[in-house]
Amino acid sequence: MLPIPPRSSPSLTLLNRFFTHMFISCSTQPELRIPRNPNPPADVADPTQVKSLFDTAEQVFHSDAHILVNSAGVANPKKPKPTIANTSVEDFDRIFGVNTRGAFLCCREAANRLKRGGGGRIILLSSSIVGELRPCTGAYAASKAAIETMTKILAKELKGSSITVNCVAPGATVTDMFFTGRSEKEIKRVIEECSF
Repeated sequence: MLPIPPRSSPSLTLLNRFFTHMFISCSTQPELRIPRNPNPPADVADPTQVKSLFDTAEQVFHSDAHILVNSAGVANPKKPKPTIANTSVEDFDRIFGVNTRGAFLCCREAANRLKRGGGGRIILLSSSIVGELRPCTGAYAASKAAIETMTKILAKELKGSSITVNCVAPGATVTDMFFTGRSEKEIKRVIEECSF
């Protein structure tokens, strides 16, 4: 068991089957300890498994959920990256299933569960690829653009509830997904393009 940092709302990391992270913060009890992985891997594209993630987090922390950070995401694993014309329907469905449907299901569950009037937070991750319009990223960029639109609409729908909804669009992030299938030359190019 890990001690919870002194905060008003600790976070619980849940792994989905794509080894990405989704955080649900469920407790304001400082004496509570966070178990190392109280949730089994889950598919965020499956509504039953998303509900189970929330159920388990609430049971572990004996509290309603306060925060959702949904960063589950996958890209097309094929190398070289396919154009839209060469993207298979199966790859498109997988990308939209995890990235967009998963975000929708997590947002829907959070919108129905987060504490009203108590400063609930929903945070979704998009990608800087949406603004770059880089060739050979069509399905991924479109799935993340849908998340940005959903964020704006959900924020309006939750107006007056004291639940905020925001979206963050980071650039390249060092994850297994980033390195998979990339050459040293491509990694170097991405690093050089980074403004930081």
